[in-house]
Amino acid sequence: MNRRALVFPFIILLPALCARAQCEAQSAVVRQFLSANISGYAQYSSAGEFSELRLMQDALLYCEQNGEEAISKEIAAQYEEKCLAVKEQADARFSARIADARRKLGVLKTSTEAERLDVELSRLERTFLSMRIIPPDSKVLRDIERQYSSAVARSNSGGTKTYTVQDGDCLVSIAEAQCGTYRKWRALYEANRNALPVPDNPALIYPGLVLVIPQQAD
Repeated sequence: MNRRALVFPFIILLPALCARAQCEAQSAVVRQFLSANISGYAQYSSAGEFSELRLMQDALLYCEQNGEEAISKEIAAQYEEKCLAVKEQADARFSARIADARRKLGVLKTSTEAERLDVELSRLERTFLSMRIIPPDSKVLRDIERQYSSAVARSNSGGTKTYTVQDGDCLVSIAEAQCGTYRKWRALYEANRNALPVPDNPALIYPGLVLVIPQQAD
């Protein structure tokens, strides 16, 4: 058999081999990316999504450490598909939060801190657009939301009751403590909807956020 006959089948298989190598490289990149940045995405994912990612991470690590190659590849494929779906949704939520922060800055334009916050928000937005990675800590967003909440509370009529969110709080527990019953969490949510980091998600609140306790919920 001549050398040309040996080389020809290899040339035919080369694209497939390259595609497989590229796929494996992408898989490794996805796993590495999510492992490194999952803390940033946790706050923009539901508890169920985040728990599922963590469980799949642990299962993948266990299979890799114990030589379960076939199962490991199957879990890796499912894990990456889930991660990419969660990432896409989280990126959209983060973009919406930045847009909402811009709107709130318009209310704070007379604040002495408005210029600094605007510069920091622009820097955060540029970083996200260039890297497409949600940072694990976005202090400027919390600062804007805190100042906005305070401004809203001050602009309301006298005697308005407010509450500052503490670590571990949720709207249900706050309604129970501040309104006398957990059933009034919906009224609490509607009164503060536009002050939340993601207005359509009442579960996403953070320590330091100032909530207005509506009079009808007392």
